[in-house]
Amino acid sequence: MNTQNPAPGSAEAAKQQFAKEIAELEKKAFEKGRASASSVGGAGVAERLAAKARDLQAANPKMSNIDAVRAAYQAEGIPLE
Repeated sequence: MNTQNPAPGSAEAAKQQFAKEIAELEKKAFEKGRASASSVGGAGVAERLAAKARDLQAANPKMSNIDAVRAAYQAEGIPLE
């Protein structure tokens, strides 16, 4: 059986096509995620929220880091996922 060039319409050909499509989609998702994470706008939002969380924690020293971050996101109206 030739798995390098399977007969068109065969199960092996379908599996190879499916694997190729999955690999392409994974590559696109990875590239989109990397672009999103390194975007200037995304970094600016993260820095602003971190500063807001530090300010909230400074105003209330008993507030935990996670509570300060949650409060900063909530104050900005950004949903936590």
